[in-house]
Amino acid sequence: MNLHNDLMKAKIEHDCSQCSYKCGKRSACEDFVPEDMDDFMEYVVDALMETVVPSKDKKLKRRPVKSKIPYDDKIPTMDYYYVALVNDTLSEIRRGYEAYIFNFEQLRDVMSFEPSVFVEYIPEAESYKVMLK
Repeated sequence: MNLHNDLMKAKIEHDCSQCSYKCGKRSACEDFVPEDMDDFMEYVVDALMETVVPSKDKKLKRRPVKSKIPYDDKIPTMDYYYVALVNDTLSEIRRGYEAYIFNFEQLRDVMSFEPSVFVEYIPEAESYKVMLK
């Protein structure tokens, strides 16, 4: 997923006037790249903080959905991997390291536990480097 698609999914306002390509379109397109990425990522973090609900817990907990059919095939669910990614990110940034996530939904979950994060977009990998400020 690229930055434009991630911004659209997170419902963060952006337009062609903020883009470095100056293609002349009225709305931002798939090639959206902000002129000043650091300032833009601060804007994104601020926009996400408006919707983040702070958590009282130290880490994200699994919220499995109860099934009417009690069957356990011993295969981890996607929720298991998602929670593991968020908790691993929290662990790494709390130890002073940088961690990598892949979309703003994950960033929103990380920010609910650690609101003072610095985020850097890595266009080649279409991912985000996260660390504590």
